[in-house]
Amino acid sequence: MDAVLRPPLYCAPATRPTRVAGGCLLMVLGLALAGRNGQAVPASTAMPSVQPQTILASVPVSKGVPQQLSDSMKPQTPTVPQVALVEHAMKFIEPFEDRRHRAYCDSRGNLTIGVGFNLDRAGAADNLDQLLSGVNYWALRRGEASLTDAQIDVLLRHDTQRAIDTARRQVAGFDALPLDAQLIVIDMTFNTGSLHKWRKLRSALARRDYAAAAEAMHRSRWRRQTGRRARSLIEMMQALAQG
Repeated sequence: MDAVLRPPLYCAPATRPTRVAGGCLLMVLGLALAGRNGQAVPASTAMPSVQPQTILASVPVSKGVPQQLSDSMKPQTPTVPQVALVEHAMKFIEPFEDRRHRAYCDSRGNLTIGVGFNLDRAGAADNLDQLLSGVNYWALRRGEASLTDAQIDVLLRHDTQRAIDTARRQVAGFDALPLDAQLIVIDMTFNTGSLHKWRKLRSALARRDYAAAAEAMHRSRWRRQTGRRARSLIEMMQALAQG
């Protein structure tokens, strides 16, 4: 029976014959001669096995498709899904803030409720009106009303999401950071409201220099004001620097 030649699935462009091309030519000539003589093709003339890497390596990376294939093979930093990140951050933040069902004055003298929800901040009354139907802002301030755990969770989720959105805007490459670094940044944003003035910290995180980031945190007024919370976050950042 005559041998049947099937067209290749992919042909790499080349400007001059290669060893692989020479092997293909020998195989074609061998098959043609075998077809005329009605003989089987000897195993020694079969096309040599070519690995995918060899084919890709023979194609200039500037030809579009091979470049796309090359880019897709680059290792990617896994990212945490948005919903999971919010849940992780809520659990991370609460131990630093405590949970209060009635309003109280925090260490800075701000009237606070729930898990660090600042009743004195701009827009707090509107937030409560939008998020918690039937809850009277002024009754909470006067200590005449309290929040349930479910209501506290609603406020905490809202504030955590706001901190994530702010951190994402202010820290370059935030989504590519390790989870621990993301949690540190989210908690600091939750606690301080913004990292806009933390230029050295943001620059260090953008270049993945966690030792410099820990140093920027250590040399700040925030560390002296925050105590245990700051020490915990700095130790986490130092652990990232050590790998």
